[in-house]
Amino acid sequence: MKTQENIFQFINEKSIQPSLKWDLNPFPHVVIDNFLRQEVFDRITNDLRTSIKSELIQSKFEDYIQSKKTIYTDKALSSSATIPIRVLGSNLIKGLISKFLNDSDVTSMSEQYLYGGYSPYHEMESGGILGSHVDHSFSKDNKNLHVGNAILYASNYWHPDWGGETILFSRNGIEPIKLIEFKPNRLILFIHSSNSFHGVNYISSPPEQKRKTYYVDFYSFPEKRRSIERILESKGCRGLRYSHHLTIFLPFFPIGLKSFRIKHLFRRENIFYVFYYFIYYISRITRHNFFADYKRLKSYSSRMLSNE
Repeated sequence: MKTQENIFQFINEKSIQPSLKWDLNPFPHVVIDNFLRQEVFDRITNDLRTSIKSELIQSKFEDYIQSKKTIYTDKALSSSATIPIRVLGSNLIKGLISKFLNDSDVTSMSEQYLYGGYSPYHEMESGGILGSHVDHSFSKDNKNLHVGNAILYASNYWHPDWGGETILFSRNGIEPIKLIEFKPNRLILFIHSSNSFHGVNYISSPPEQKRKTYYVDFYSFPEKRRSIERILESKGCRGLRYSHHLTIFLPFFPIGLKSFRIKHLFRRENIFYVFYYFIYYISRITRHNFFADYKRLKSYSSRMLSNE
């Protein structure tokens, strides 16, 4: 009870309407503006400007599909700057995902050890892009089915001309369907499936102005994936399916057909992007876990080579 009361001290309760209206196109999502109390949000953004520890970077990305993106461990954050992680992983936000899916077993990555190996805080710089991709379908231990995402925009200021919108793509990841403007203190929730392709539009902000976001994902039991698919279909979300895959990026077309460039065609990283997208695609169609087959084959090959 105490945790829940603390959480509500941070939230602008007027932003959470009794009945949020979910948009189903191209997959279920809802946008909540002015999510945190303004004084809380100001304190968080001020801390983010002064307290980030660069030595606690978890990963950096730099190629034509995902560039100028850095993700941090929570140890890089001050106490105030961890407030959004606690809020996004709270019963309140879990409840919104749970209510839409009619599933009382939803949990957040905040409940997993070290967030299940993922990072709750991300930054992107001017010139950055995050191409069309669908996130991992299961937790790294394969015990939890990935069913939802929460993204909080945490930059203190952002001009619309700087881009950086969250893009929701068609179910094959090629066509941009909706751009959600990057506005400070805006929360996006969406239902995650193997068709939930999303990304970040090109960023053209001043060098000192970074695109800052908090990220928490949500899980349910793997045996519920068929029932969740039926619930989604009953709500008008036909064709959303769950299959086994890693985080998968669409090769060659980072943010749609118009983003194709000849110079990117023969880049070395495409070998991996194309290979993994192919395994993802046939796994989605057949419902067979080809990623597990590939992992076993890779492990067997390594053992054979080590015995030579």
